[in-house]
Amino acid sequence: MTKIIILFFFLFYSFNVVAQTGFLNNDPKLAYWQIGKGKHTVIVLHGGPCVEHQYLRPEFDGLSKMARVIYYDQRGCGKSSLSDSYHWKDHVEDLNRLIEILAPNNKVFLAGSSWGSVLALLYAYKYPDEIDGLILSGLFRWPGKGMDTVEYKEYRALRLRLVPDTVVTTASDLLENRIIEKIKDDGSIEKLTREVKKTLVGHIGMSFSESIVSLETAPTFDNLNQIQIPCLIFNGPHPCRHESDIKKYNELLENSWIVSIEGSCHDPWLSNPEKFIEKSNLFIKELKRKRYRVNKLNEIL
Repeated sequence: MTKIIILFFFLFYSFNVVAQTGFLNNDPKLAYWQIGKGKHTVIVLHGGPCVEHQYLRPEFDGLSKMARVIYYDQRGCGKSSLSDSYHWKDHVEDLNRLIEILAPNNKVFLAGSSWGSVLALLYAYKYPDEIDGLILSGLFRWPGKGMDTVEYKEYRALRLRLVPDTVVTTASDLLENRIIEKIKDDGSIEKLTREVKKTLVGHIGMSFSESIVSLETAPTFDNLNQIQIPCLIFNGPHPCRHESDIKKYNELLENSWIVSIEGSCHDPWLSNPEKFIEKSNLFIKELKRKRYRVNKLNEIL
């Protein structure tokens, strides 16, 4: 009887692990995690591009109230395999492979953080028919210059250096005890210390360098006006250095809405994850309608 009980718990535990964590076994192997059982799917795109998804949890888990949420470690990150190439097009195709396998014949929402938001826009630009909506936090000035292949090869040779594939075990300079600035009622600036207990783990080296350098070959900013997909953009107020850039995204992307989070800068969800989740879920809920209402989105966002 004891052996039967032990076997039962072993099988139960194994089933739950498999149900919540898996791998896409093509090259490179991509690790993914799934929570929630909603009819719709949100795929979370972490920042970096040299970290793992874990720093987004448990905050982004709140999206599971409205949808099934899928996290994955991008190539060269976390539990996913290393690769010989980290061009932005490789990341887009990895994401497309994941969508085809985990959400076949269904449109999905993409929720990006920092570099993940750029990846979300790149995917939406190439595969617009696969997306219901974009949730973007931490956008920065668009790097795409439409550089051609020949020019890029020369540029890449100059930019990429042999960088040791160092493992980052903490990002304290970025996320713990960092100084943020808040505009007070009288117009003065109050400097605050925000403690964010997070750890980023990833490989700095080719996985970071080539991903960033290759963005020079991405479409130019003006070409993003082809994206008609509804976009929810989170912004930090002045004096954040990205504020003017975010406004340009809002002007260019016809179906976009901005939510400002006080006291935040580069990646607003970090400063107020509760507001981020609340507005994101309202956005998803409205877009789940067969015909979403622009006036309603203006009201709730």
